[in-house]
Amino acid sequence: MKEKSPKNQPASAVTPVAAATAQLASASQPAKTRGRPRKARPYQIDGRSGWWANPTLPDGSRPLRKFESEAKAEQWIAEQLEQAAAGLQPALGGPERATVAQMLFKYAYRCTVLKGGADAELTRINNYLHGGGLPALRLVTDDSDRRKLEQMAPRPRAKNQEGWQQYIDVRRGLRTETYALIHRIGSMTCAKLTTELLGDLATTMESEGLSPSTVQKELALLKAAFNTAIREWRWKGFENPAVGIKLGKSESRFVRVSSDEEQRLVEALNRCDNPQMLPLVELAITTCARKGSLLAMKWSQVSLETREVHVWGKGFNVTLPLSRRAVELLKGLPRDGTDKVFSMSSNAVQLAWNHVRENAQLPNLQFRDLRHVGATFYARAGFNPHQLKAVLGHKSTRMAEVYVNLVNADVHEALDRAEAERGIARPLPPADVHAGRDVKAIMAERRAQRLNGQPELPPNVVRFPKKRAA
Repeated sequence: MKEKSPKNQPASAVTPVAAATAQLASASQPAKTRGRPRKARPYQIDGRSGWWANPTLPDGSRPLRKFESEAKAEQWIAEQLEQAAAGLQPALGGPERATVAQMLFKYAYRCTVLKGGADAELTRINNYLHGGGLPALRLVTDDSDRRKLEQMAPRPRAKNQEGWQQYIDVRRGLRTETYALIHRIGSMTCAKLTTELLGDLATTMESEGLSPSTVQKELALLKAAFNTAIREWRWKGFENPAVGIKLGKSESRFVRVSSDEEQRLVEALNRCDNPQMLPLVELAITTCARKGSLLAMKWSQVSLETREVHVWGKGFNVTLPLSRRAVELLKGLPRDGTDKVFSMSSNAVQLAWNHVRENAQLPNLQFRDLRHVGATFYARAGFNPHQLKAVLGHKSTRMAEVYVNLVNADVHEALDRAEAERGIARPLPPADVHAGRDVKAIMAERRAQRLNGQPELPPNVVRFPKKRAA
């Protein structure tokens, strides 16, 4: 094959874009392809019509295509080299140009949208987006149940949302330094964010009353987003600033609800205006399902005959077994003509739950604790880790073993059983002798009785008469 240069064509006819991209291709070309003719300009072949384009791209590939005119071939070469050069550039311009808010915005579309806890993670991400001047995001589903993100435009407050907004404002007011630091981090370029500043964020969050678990989730979000950028977005040479921060360990929740507390909870649920709250709470305890899974549950996913329900778990679909009590609860639920088992939104459930636990005088009982209450009940009932794994919808028995170990470490039942079986001969003091009295008053009374009564002394003790004062 012999190249033929176009007749009467000056060398300056090559466009500046084609020349620049050809130079970039040459500089980025692997060693094994360097030295080959790169043919960044169109050419003709003797005996054939048309113009041929056969550039060598930075990855060593050499696409070949024929065009009717030299101009079209030249334009295609420039486009191919530009696209190849763009593919070698870091996403968002790299950590020197991208802000933390821009990184998290892209990360939300790339990763968060697929997570089971997407709503909670988006709440954290939106705080950084606010600091970076980007619109907030929320998770929505289309008619085919496909998950996607939607940008939220600022809207004026509605009258029915004023109470909720006041609640949010009060909570934010308690953590002004935390949100100010998060907004500052969101506006920074990623290259300027340091491990020291993230350590300051962790300290500030804990000093303003946030739990170690909340701090862990905040830094875990940033760590995962930076790792994604380094691994997939070609952020070469960038070190993750969230690596190396030592955090306190969050304690495993071992929730106990007494019989009296259960009774108060049921009474408060019966007084709730929404009739769906009582069965929702009962199913949360009985099935150990998360709130998001229960609210996303559809009748088409429920099989009362086989006593199973297929729900979206934490990032994947799971099949949960249903107890007889759960089946009876589902049979008694009213239907609104749709496929949804519960028509309540997550926000409506949270508002109703706040009123319920206030009326039940259980201010520290969170809705997510109901899952722990159910898991603890089954563990105390003797479920082994494999059975408990199926109830919880986990892929492994690791978390189930935590519940089993916590129950085994709870020695209350063993203590009661030992006292009942062996018996104790020592009598208990009468319960009503000193009930409600001051300890110091009782001690003074007993001391006066002992001194005034001249109690009998041991044989080896001699009492000497007191000397009278002169």
